[in-house]
Formats: sequence, C-alpha cells, structure tokens
Amino acid sequence: SKDDDIASQRAKDFFFDWMLRPLIFGDYPDEMKRTVGSRLPVFSEEESEQVKGSSDFLGIIHYLAASVTNAEFKTCLSRNPDFYSDMGVSMTFLGNFSAFEYAVAPWAMEGVLEYIKQSYGNPPVYILENGRPLKQDLKLQQIDTPRIEYLHA
Repeated sequence: SKDDDIASQRAKDFFFDWMLRPLIFGDYPDEMKRTVGSRLPVFSEEESEQVKGSSDFLGIIHYLAASVTNAEFKTCLSRNPDFYSDMGVSMTFLGNFSAFEYAVAPWAMEGVLEYIKQSYGNPPVYILENGRPLKQDLKLQQIDTPRIEYLHA
C-alpha cells in the first residue's frame, strides 16, 4: 500500500539516513526532524558545514532484511518515545534462521548498495562485515554446506 511505501522510506530514514545524511548533506532527514522534533539535536550552520562531506567512505555491516509496514499511530503513542516508536513501522525480519544464530539475507545486500548509490551519489563503500555465523554445533561446523550456499547466493 502507499502507507507501507511511506513507512519503508521512513525506516530507511531512521536506519540509514540518520547517520548518512549529515555526513553527505549536513543535516538529518526532514521526516526524522518532523517526527522526533525537539529531541533531535539541531545542527548549527557551522556544524552542518563541518560535518557535510567529512567521510572518506561508507562502511557497511549487513546481515538482515525486513518487510516493513506502517504501524498504527495509536500503537506508537502507547510507548515512551524511542527510536522504534518514532519510526512508526512494523518490521518482519526475513532470511534463513535454520542453521544460524540469527537470520541472514545475503540477497538484500544489493538493495542496500543500490539505495546508497541512488541516494548519495555512489560514494566509496567498503563492506566491513557480512556473512553467515553457525550455531555452536560441531556437526554443522564440519559439514559447512549452509555457508557454502550463502556464498553462492
């Protein structure tokens, strides 16, 4: 739905753009400023200029993907204001949980990189961490098929 598309962008604002927009453009996302209001520090003009363009590269740590839907506003109001209630979304994490400590979604890395390219002008990106940890199970560690399949994804 259109509300879910807007919620998806809002989640990106909170998860990606909260850090990236100041580094690239010198300020927080407009939606985040509107939602968080006075609890979000305001950059002075001098601070904005100082932080804008100050990164040499972006480092990505990626494991998860989520399906995002708009959360009912009254649900968000029932909680104390925090990162998640301000975001106003419901997330269902996607990926393979079977042999791993937490879900991994290697196929979603492409979407992250494309979003950064389109939103931030294709800055240098280093993938700092991603992969597929195994549960503490000797048999799984000896027959490492799940991680082999992950690398082929």
